[in-house]
Amino acid sequence: MKKILSVLVLLLLLIPFSVRADMGAPDVKSYDLQVTNPDGVNYYTDNTCSEVKGHLDKDATVTVVYESSEFFNIKIGDSETGFLKSIDGLSLLKDSLSPEEALGQGVEKLDTKQKAIVYADDGVDILSGPALAYKKSGHLKKGTEVEYEYYAGHEPVYIYVETKEGNGWLNILEKKVLLEYTEEYIIKNDIDTTCGTIPANTALKAKYKTDQWSHSALFTYNGCEVMLGIFRDPTTLLIRGGKYSSSTEQTIHKTADQSSEVVGTIPASTEFIGMASYFEYEGADTGLLYVEYNDVKGWITYDQQIVSYLGEAEIKSQVTDVVEPKKEEPKKEEKKETKKSSGLSGDTIVLISVIGGASVALAAIVTIVLVNKKKKNKKEEPVTETEEKKEE
Repeated sequence: MKKILSVLVLLLLLIPFSVRADMGAPDVKSYDLQVTNPDGVNYYTDNTCSEVKGHLDKDATVTVVYESSEFFNIKIGDSETGFLKSIDGLSLLKDSLSPEEALGQGVEKLDTKQKAIVYADDGVDILSGPALAYKKSGHLKKGTEVEYEYYAGHEPVYIYVETKEGNGWLNILEKKVLLEYTEEYIIKNDIDTTCGTIPANTALKAKYKTDQWSHSALFTYNGCEVMLGIFRDPTTLLIRGGKYSSSTEQTIHKTADQSSEVVGTIPASTEFIGMASYFEYEGADTGLLYVEYNDVKGWITYDQQIVSYLGEAEIKSQVTDVVEPKKEEPKKEEKKETKKSSGLSGDTIVLISVIGGASVALAAIVTIVLVNKKKKNKKEEPVTETEEKKEE
């Protein structure tokens, strides 16, 4: 019985670490609906929409505080709440919503424009407002790149875009649209992917990320794109530079497996760089830390009673396949020639030279032929009387 109670107490202690606010439902911009169905509509007690809680008459108004593809959470009046299976039989009180109209009231503006890309196979609809109830004003195909400056939700749920296909809002949930993202991650253990096995200690740079509830990012490995989990994922760990020190000597292992090859040691009370940490569960005191010391990289045991965090540290890119652009060397000044350029291109000069050479050769051949012909004619001329007398 004592063992059972101990387990229950442990589970209760772990609950706070397994539930966080950012794991809740996406926060969306609320909007108002009016019942248009002459018979009214029913609303339900919970999101299963199995038990009727009440009825809304025609022309009644409600506010949608949360939406999904399966249900709508509504507020009726000041305190009554309920759920709708769909919004059939209801219509928007406002047909469209510009970002300026709701700025600071569920819509926020970025300091600079950010990039995004349509990722859903069947593309994504452009909506006239930041909610599923708004009308479609266009459609974007997969692979379409866009820019956005406004977004709706505590974290982006909808983004506002201006495109050739139309202006409006894109729902980015469920990996429909990916947002620009360039963070680097380290692979803790070998991981099998659609792009092949990515070995442990491989550093990857993300290209795009999903919404925060999908917890994934798009990476490129060996020229192949792969989607990997990035939130509380035991294998894909975010790289962040930090300065650390340990009160005892630390052994650096080649991989996260602490029985793997030892590649170096860190003396006690010596500063080193830590780049990624991993704990079995949030709130644990002991885990692993990916470190760099004297150009040696590897993993140490991260006991927070022994290893101290000293502050942030800048680190260079850990991605080995990033090609740095070559710096152009300053061109040497060429000596100016005193002769004036003919103004002819190199190809033109070559062509003139070839034609000139061919002309000279042809002239030589013609001259030789004429000389030979003249000699031949001279031999064949008849002997005159004067010449005959001279010969006698």
